[in-house]
Amino acid sequence: MGGAIATHLAKEREVSGLLVIDVVEGTALEALEFMEGMATNRKKSFTDPSEVIDWYLKGGMVKNRESLRMTVGG
Repeated sequence: MGGAIATHLAKEREVSGLLVIDVVEGTALEALEFMEGMATNRKKSFTDPSEVIDWYLKGGMVKNRESLRMTVGG
């Protein structure tokens, strides 16, 4: 679903280029344990988008603040 969301946002914001990388099944299966922990331990609510961005950066899931800012939006 992430690729679909990124594509939709890129179209809305008139982004000049977008690279969507598909994860192969083996890699996805290896990441399952990590993803389950992330989903279980995530905060249930955030007060504003900057709090979401800080949470992702702190967890090391994404390292690019600008990328997160564009993804999280409003």
